[in-house]
Amino acid sequence: GADEASSGGNNALILFDGQRFMYYDDNILEAFTVFQEVSAINEWHVVTLTWAPSGEGHLFVDNKPAQSFSTKARPTPDSLFSLCADYNRGVPGSFFHGMIDNVQVN
Repeated sequence: GADEASSGGNNALILFDGQRFMYYDDNILEAFTVFQEVSAINEWHVVTLTWAPSGEGHLFVDNKPAQSFSTKARPTPDSLFSLCADYNRGVPGSFFHGMIDNVQVN
């Protein structure tokens, strides 16, 4: 998933590099990664991102802690939210090649 600010910056990204999921935003770049097992490709994974109003966030992969971070990035009403693609100044790219099921945004 991605949240792009109207200025073109990245408020929040969940990335998969072929082995691990990670959180990224333009304020902190890649978040500190705690031990995370390699996430096998061609298998289903549960990826959860929690983000408190204080800026404290946590990424879980298969219900195990993967990253913790603190950021000043915040979604705004004019942000662009997307799944399966990163947007660079409104142009989609870096597409996710796979399937997604049971998406929840609260």
